[in-house]
Parts: sequence; C-alpha cells; structure tokens
Amino acid sequence: MRRIYLLRHGEPDFPGGIKVCMGKAQDYPLSEQGRKEALELRKYFLGKDSTDIFCSDARRSIQTAAYIRYGSERIQVVKGLGEIDPGRWAGNSFDKIRKSEPEYYKKRGEDLINIPFPGGESMGDVRQRVHSVFRQVLKMSRGDLILCGHSTVNRVILHFALDIDLAQTLEIPQPYGCISVLEEEEGKFSASVLGAEAWKLNCQKAAERIYQKYQVSSNIRRHCEKVAQVADEIACLLVKKGY
Repeated sequence: MRRIYLLRHGEPDFPGGIKVCMGKAQDYPLSEQGRKEALELRKYFLGKDSTDIFCSDARRSIQTAAYIRYGSERIQVVKGLGEIDPGRWAGNSFDKIRKSEPEYYKKRGEDLINIPFPGGESMGDVRQRVHSVFRQVLKMSRGDLILCGHSTVNRVILHFALDIDLAQTLEIPQPYGCISVLEEEEGKFSASVLGAEAWKLNCQKAAERIYQKYQVSSNIRRHCEKVAQVADEIACLLVKKGY
C-alpha cells in the first residue's frame, strides 16, 4: 500500500487582502498566514516516508512545497497540475464579478461542472486536463507521494480516485493548507482523510500522545474531543463576525 497526499497550498498574499480570481498574471506568493499554514504542513510530514513531491508551476504551490522540503531540489513542477483558468475574470474580486456580470455569475454558480469561466475552464475541462497528468505522476513516483496543488485539481483527483460524482467533490472542504490522504492498493483507492487542515491534524496527534502518556480513559477522551469541537465552532463564528 502507498499513500498519496493531496495538499492545497497556503493562503496567497492578495493585494489589499481582497480575494480575487487568480490567473497566470496573479501569481502571488504566500501571505504571512499562508507561510504559517505551510509550516504546519511541514510539521505534519516530519517523520513520514514521502519520497516524491510534485506541485504546479504557481508560486504559491512551489513555495508551499519548498516549506515541506526546506528547498526545491526534490520538488518536481508539473504544469498540468495548475488551478482552473478563470479566463477574463482573472484579477477581479467576486464582489466585482457579481455586480458586473450577475446573470453569467448566477448561471455558472448553478452548474460549476459544465459552465466555464468566461474565456476559461470549467471543472469538466480540468477533469480532462488532469486525468492523464495524475496517471503520469503515479507512474513517475516511488512509494508515498505528495501533490501540492489547488482546490479544483484536488477535487478532480478525488473524483477519479474514489469514483465519485464530480459534483459530490464540491462538498469536500478545501481550505488553504489542507490535506486529503488517499491509500492505494493494487490500483484501488480509498480515503482516510478528506480536506482536513494540517494544524488540526497536528493537534490531534499531540493530543493522542498525551492520552497515551497519561493513560487517559475513553470517557475523558470523548469529553476533551467534544470540548475541542465546541471551541472550534465558537472560533469559526468569531472569525465570521470579524473578531
């Protein structure tokens, strides 16, 4: 059995902190938060035997991969792993797009699989592009491997590997700095992790070490996990409120 780790890059450094559709001209580096997310990814992979790491040619993807490996000498850049092409919407904020092209924005939002960005790609287009690239990467690699890419590309790979409908993959979270883990055995894939943020996985590992060290009972474990879940929900609500 081998593992394929699908990562999303860390947060890009959007000018003025305003999120925009990113095309080739918007090749932003990682933000301060993005660098923290990349460091959490590095922490997650410490001690893991991942022999190969592949990434797209986007700067945010290359930088994230370099944090994991502390350098670029072992990183293989694969252009076919690039994010979906946003066409003429590149460089525009979603608020601006909603106001300037409300009908097409609504139409595409109702069918992300088949309706492309104007002058760009749809998820279906990305599926056609990435399928052969993913198979090629699998053949190029030895043992466990890391693919440091983008949200749409990761969803398309999960669609292939898990044989699920492409629309279903939209329900799989893809926050910055997240990890999905595929396990391959005799050409068949299963998933043990889907879209989990690296810092949360690292916290879970640290908690498990404490549980084992102090032989914490199952009742107390469940209580601690529930408290952590509620705390996370409160934190998410505070972030949404601007705190």
